[in-house]
Amino acid sequence: MSPLISVIIPVYNAEKYLRSTLDSVFCQDYARECEVLLVNDGSTDSSLAIMQEYADRYENINIVDKANEGVSAARNCGIERAGGSYLFFMDADDLLSPYFFSTILPLLRDESLDILAWKYATFYRRPTFVPLGEVRTQIVQNDKTKNSAFNFLMQAGIATSLWTKVFRREILNGIRFDSGMTFGEDMFFCWRAILLANRIEFLNRPLYYYRQSGRGAVARYHAGLYENYRASFDAMLEFIREKGLDCPSMKKDVRYHFACRLQSLTLMETRAPYSRKEQEASLLNIIEDNLIRQALDEDSRLTAPIYEWARKRDARRMLSHTRMDSLKSKILFPIKKILK
Repeated sequence: MSPLISVIIPVYNAEKYLRSTLDSVFCQDYARECEVLLVNDGSTDSSLAIMQEYADRYENINIVDKANEGVSAARNCGIERAGGSYLFFMDADDLLSPYFFSTILPLLRDESLDILAWKYATFYRRPTFVPLGEVRTQIVQNDKTKNSAFNFLMQAGIATSLWTKVFRREILNGIRFDSGMTFGEDMFFCWRAILLANRIEFLNRPLYYYRQSGRGAVARYHAGLYENYRASFDAMLEFIREKGLDCPSMKKDVRYHFACRLQSLTLMETRAPYSRKEQEASLLNIIEDNLIRQALDEDSRLTAPIYEWARKRDARRMLSHTRMDSLKSKILFPIKKILK
């Protein structure tokens, strides 16, 4: 009999946290009803040995050992190997709420549910798990002409994160991660799945605990990020055409969400290995992108100061402000790690 849910965990050099992550899964009674698929992405530390240690202990663990190709390729491999009716993606250094399986499994037995989404919480050293109380979900019915489900989840702060959702396998047919992207690839995977879902439910409780380690993808420079984003948003426009979702409001939303990437793109320019003058010229080129320019001109949702500076083509101010925010974060991170 196939498991109801497959938990897919890509692992790359995660020896420091992997045991606590797996313990957060298997401390729960219902965990034995699931498949846990560990995809070793060419780890060079003791991660594979730890995986084998847990596989010897729990019969519902399956290990895939592959050459290093990056997290997107590892997740794609997990999709191909998983046997569950629903798929859930977890990072190898995060933790599940102790109430995770007891909360989601009864809800997943509703055969009409395509995506179940929930809130998450962040932690630095030790999380304080939030008791859930009475569990109630909110139905998010897709309006395919207005992209309402994706926008609702964006407002809730969980649209682009993989680990805040479980997906019915059938809606992922033909949807895979772009292995050429090293930052932001989750957004496009989730967006496509949400657009194809007929029924989405949202649980306004934290079921996932995201570790703030200071070493994640957001903390690194990613060369070619703008070019990768541009190609991915072009692919999204093609996707909505192919799926018969093409309409003015959907195109406007694509432009809006591309313009929202200006914050990440500005941050990457502050880390670029070239002069500040070149950073400013590169950012000005990004601001002149026709999709971003149109969004800045037409969309009243873009109200933050960075968008006002972009409208005025003030790349210097955008870079200066972002550098200052980044510096503050670096200074405050060690303090938060001690206190939290």
